[in-house]
Amino acid sequence: MNLSKKIYQPSDISFKYAFAVLNKHLHKYLKLKDEYVASYPTEVITRDMRNLRMDTLYKTKNTLNNIESQSTKVGIKEMKRFADYRIFAEYIYNLPVETIILMTVDPKNSLKEYKISDTDIMRPIYIYFSKDEVIKKFNNLSDKIENNDRLTEEETLDIAFLPLFAAKENSQEITEKMCELITKYKHIDYELKREIIFILQIMIFNHFEDSKKRKELLGEINMKQYDSDLEMIAYEIYGEDMEEQKEIIKLMLEIYKNNKTTKIEIKQQEKLINDSMKLFKEIKEKNNLDKETSTKINEILSNSQQ
Repeated sequence: MNLSKKIYQPSDISFKYAFAVLNKHLHKYLKLKDEYVASYPTEVITRDMRNLRMDTLYKTKNTLNNIESQSTKVGIKEMKRFADYRIFAEYIYNLPVETIILMTVDPKNSLKEYKISDTDIMRPIYIYFSKDEVIKKFNNLSDKIENNDRLTEEETLDIAFLPLFAAKENSQEITEKMCELITKYKHIDYELKREIIFILQIMIFNHFEDSKKRKELLGEINMKQYDSDLEMIAYEIYGEDMEEQKEIIKLMLEIYKNNKTTKIEIKQQEKLINDSMKLFKEIKEKNNLDKETSTKINEILSNSQQ
């Protein structure tokens, strides 16, 4: 990975990716009315024959939500573009469109309405987390994870989005802390953790320019930071269930990685070995593994039968 690369419009990329993979969860997180139903195409042909793309367009119960992210104030130029999005979507899909703007700067100086016609005035909904809100959420996450408490869905998504909404002066501190917390938090679905980590990766490149610091933080949130790639395979498939099999994994690593004898009683040792072998058989049967992983598992199973 090129650690010196600059990501263009990181806020846009983060929100677009989040809506692609977390759609209904993010709709709820932003406290928008009704429920997410389905995503719609985002391509737009404007009135002056330009081909543009909305950040996000999706259907709720009775409307379409066009969500755009902004890292600068919204002026006439931006409002005209959002109006073009709305006019096109309403015409093509015959549904009213709600314009929602996610702000990473205070919207107090942004335009609050735009006159499309004498009878149609667009008044977008602005969503913005103040510095105090971000700090409050930040402290809540830190306290709950340090105490090994379970987070709500909204709190879990805070891990991904606080670095995005954070003020410039504390964005690095918050990003670094969220990287630490996502590795500590155990009560999380593996797939959701992976998506949150991807968003954090973007924020690392956005808030840190030093390649050494980027490398440090990327290494901290790397999903493969387990004692071995075999443990990683098991975790990918069984997620939180692996917490119940720590002794199996511990023994497996001692025997097959370090090649050491254990101090566990013989009968218990045999049971744990059998359990670990059963685990790897399930992994092999349930998944289309790559050649390297499959070879490693075959070696373990073969050694266990000798």
